[in-house]
Amino acid sequence: MWGITLFLRTTNVMNNDFFSFILGIMPNFAAVFGMFGVFIVYYELLFKRKFEKKNFIFMAIVALVCFLISEVIHEVFLNSKFDILDIIASAIAIIIFYFLLN
Repeated sequence: MWGITLFLRTTNVMNNDFFSFILGIMPNFAAVFGMFGVFIVYYELLFKRKFEKKNFIFMAIVALVCFLISEVIHEVFLNSKFDILDIIASAIAIIIFYFLLN
């Protein structure tokens, strides 16, 4: 997903506001799906028990806090603006992942 995003950002697709928005939030979806997918697989392998709803809720809260910290770090240290849409996109991706999981 990152490769597609990086490639499309260099094309004329970025002239379209809708596609520009989608390409802006796509990395958030990729991060959530990748991070949660890997964690669930390794959780069940390491702890030898089924991944439960309470684990997902804890993981979702930790992930949102991490994404929030990442946005603050980008603004404070990397001279990039804080983008609340990234946090919202991550939250939506978490909700979608939850429904796909069940």
